[in-house]
Amino acid sequence: MKAHEVLAGVDGSSTGGGAADWAAQRADRLGLRLHLVRVVPESSYYRVPAQYVEAVAEAQVRGLRRIGTEIHGKGSGGC
Repeated sequence: MKAHEVLAGVDGSSTGGGAADWAAQRADRLGLRLHLVRVVPESSYYRVPAQYVEAVAEAQVRGLRRIGTEIHGKGSGGC
């Protein structure tokens, strides 16, 4: 079985950012497509208001945009 894509889950943590960076480098090196998946827990899991989860999700989207900008700046543009 041969991989055609690289997938990484990103949750807004520094570890998630590291996973995104590793995945981007791997995808670029192998000439594969990169997919980043944003992970957001359901509000009922932590028993917090839905507005908090929405705020976290928005922050993660901003973080993914920043990571995407950084990745494109580091690589050869193959991501």
